[in-house]
Amino acid sequence: MAPSAPPRKNENILSIYKQTLNIIADFNVTVAQLVRALVS
Repeated sequence: MAPSAPPRKNENILSIYKQTLNIIADFNVTVAQLVRALVS
């Protein structure tokens, strides 16, 4: 857990980035469902 470990830090940034993409994707799906429900 030493602070001088760039690879570990990059891994964490990558995992956070992937999690953010997943959250955005879920959010987009929810919005699409809401819009579909309102339109129909």
